[in-house]
Amino acid sequence: MSQFDVADRNDLRHHWGSAYRVDGANGAWVAIRRDTGEAIHAGTATELLGKIRDDYASRPVARG
Repeated sequence: MSQFDVADRNDLRHHWGSAYRVDGANGAWVAIRRDTGEAIHAGTATELLGKIRDDYASRPVARG
């Protein structure tokens, strides 16, 4: 995993970790909803961020 991937993963986890389990590197990114277990897949961290935002906007995940 490159230093860039680690920074992106850590940033996504920092902002979205209470709602999604986030992991990824090298073109295989995933966010798994903590409430339903549904997975969101993307090819980049930026793409995953957009998909997380869309998913959360349509169906917020209870945090806490």
